[in-house]
Amino acid sequence: CSTNCDGCTGWPNDCTSCRDGKFLLGNQCVSECPSTHYTDIGNQICIPCDSGCASCSGTTDQDCTACPEGEYLYLGNCLGECLSGTYADGDNECQACLGECATCDGGAATDCESCHEGDLLQPDGSCACYCPVGYRPNEYNFICVPCDAGCATCSAANPHQCLSCLPDRVQNGHKCPKECPNGKYENGEGVCKNCHESCSTCTVKGDGNCSSCAPEFPIRYEGKCISECPPGTYDHEIGRASCRE
Repeated sequence: CSTNCDGCTGWPNDCTSCRDGKFLLGNQCVSECPSTHYTDIGNQICIPCDSGCASCSGTTDQDCTACPEGEYLYLGNCLGECLSGTYADGDNECQACLGECATCDGGAATDCESCHEGDLLQPDGSCACYCPVGYRPNEYNFICVPCDAGCATCSAANPHQCLSCLPDRVQNGHKCPKECPNGKYENGEGVCKNCHESCSTCTVKGDGNCSSCAPEFPIRYEGKCISECPPGTYDHEIGRASCRE
């Protein structure tokens, strides 16, 4: 028999068993088994991997250590795609998502694609119980989506309906503009309130606090807006819309 053979048939290189430190691969004795074979150390023989494996540590389809191109390794199995709750890493192996992610595309806390029941997918890809300022929960797919500009919080059913405003905004009904519109004033608590009906603009409530007048009350007198000068006064300059005694 040839040098590496411990036993052979009629041909010297047709090995049936190998010397110590060698492994039988077909009818040859080799120093190590190829990656497509499992090394049975006790019997000194190379056994083909399951056909679904590129390399293996045993003989079944659950003993894969690497997969054919286009497949992914997960717990010894080769899969066409990673299972829900796992993601494919750079070595084509499926790794478990972090605990807070139901599904993910990476191993970081901000790589979530969906969250477990009760949590919401955040704008940064993480999962949490509540949406951050300026966002609302989308009740259909449990993700946080933007409110209208200026909203700190908004209705879950309607992103245009602000419930509260950012610090640099004022609340005008269900909107959050940068300042109150004509006919309204900021009440000191960030909320727009109606001026007196005679005012076009005002700083506080009351008919004596107009800053400018509405068209139907064009004359300003002692902070009030009136339609004509009171008795004992006159419109001293046409177009100036003020009264003089």
